[in-house]
Amino acid sequence: MYIEYDTMNHTDPSNRARAMALDGAALTGLWLVMTAARSVLRDLWTLDLIPGADPILEEVSFALHAWMALVLTPAWLWTLARMRTYDDLHKPPSGGTLLRASALALLLSLGLFFALHTTDFLSRSLVFSFAIASAPCISMSRALLRRMSARALPDSDEWQVLLIGSADSTVSILSDLRAKIVGRIPLHPDDNGGPLPVLGPLTHLEQLLLDNTIDQVLLTEWDHDALQQVARCCEEPGVPFSVAANFLNLTLAQPRLERHSSTDLLTFSTLPSAPIALATKRILDIAGAVLLLLLSAPIMLLAAAAIRLTDGGPVLFSQERVGRFGRRFTMLKFRSMILDAEKGRADIAHLNEMDGPVFKATRDPRITRVGRWLRRLSIDELPQLVNVLRGEMSLVGPRPPLPDEVTSYQRWQRRRLSVRPGLTCIWQVSGRNQLDFDTWIRLDLEYIDNWSLLLDIKLLLQTVPAVLTGYGAR
Repeated sequence: MYIEYDTMNHTDPSNRARAMALDGAALTGLWLVMTAARSVLRDLWTLDLIPGADPILEEVSFALHAWMALVLTPAWLWTLARMRTYDDLHKPPSGGTLLRASALALLLSLGLFFALHTTDFLSRSLVFSFAIASAPCISMSRALLRRMSARALPDSDEWQVLLIGSADSTVSILSDLRAKIVGRIPLHPDDNGGPLPVLGPLTHLEQLLLDNTIDQVLLTEWDHDALQQVARCCEEPGVPFSVAANFLNLTLAQPRLERHSSTDLLTFSTLPSAPIALATKRILDIAGAVLLLLLSAPIMLLAAAAIRLTDGGPVLFSQERVGRFGRRFTMLKFRSMILDAEKGRADIAHLNEMDGPVFKATRDPRITRVGRWLRRLSIDELPQLVNVLRGEMSLVGPRPPLPDEVTSYQRWQRRRLSVRPGLTCIWQVSGRNQLDFDTWIRLDLEYIDNWSLLLDIKLLLQTVPAVLTGYGAR
């Protein structure tokens, strides 16, 4: 990855934000115009052109449908970002890419509308028409963006780049660049090898920029003194320059440039850098938790009654758990054990069937008769949907550990705490307690490293048969 120092470059985050804002405005405007046009068309049809004929189009509420843009626009922007249409703004997205993005956004939107219980008054014909019209709408939005740019983004074969760095570091990135390489400036005077022509020492950079057409300067290795000299030479004439960001040679953490107020920060993180997708995940968490609470309300009432009638004790069991980056919260469960079960854990430590700091026992004597059924069907976990609504948990994510378990973690195991914990994850659909502790942690890290909304949906679907069969539950 390379960090760009130019507000007009097509890979600059501000240009991406500008493109997304323009796409969002275009999509919202398209939806409002189509909604209004549908109402006008229906009114024209009811002018008794055909006596006694019923209108083909049903009456819809413009106000209610206008608010649906709050679902449609984010869904479309997420899919456009997912299809990487914002990665190279000088190249318009293909029609096939836009159609695939529209199809995915349509499915996502319909799922959200279903979860929000808006399908009863939703005009499906309008939504499908919007999906078809969105592709040419985005094409026009991108054409307008290019016209609005202060400098037209050149074609790849016209974009001329000057590389600065050693022969090895420049050769390693040649296959990644689609631009025309004009030559190389070495950082050391005795470095004259490599396939690229050497244009002189770094002290000649200022004159090279004056005498040649160079659209961008790229420093292929980290050198503080060289970077300062490149910055001085490029900033005044306005030539964009980039520098290799991963100078620490990290294997997991990825670099990205972030702006906080007026401060630019180079951030290294192992977490996914997808703000729209992460925001969509939170929306799905809320909608999914509300829907599941409504659907499971009868089951939860029966479970509460069964617990209460069994021993007269409290229905819910609250326990301190560790969330993202060590934040502690109170996790809710249906009580499946006898009263004061926590005090008796030390007496049955010999029954533990898990390695590592986790305690799991198939024949835990503290579990009540009702509790065994609640655990087998994972009904005892349903109150955690309240934790999801609070923002303490997610539908999908690593299970939240106990504080004393975290104190026993090895350093590499603590990375599972870098995301919001969840109700289900890869571990839950892969055997649960039949797996050893290290495998459990590695599956959680696999989820973090490969996270996507599609993976979340897949795990949620796989959780259903795992819960119904009680596979691996204790």
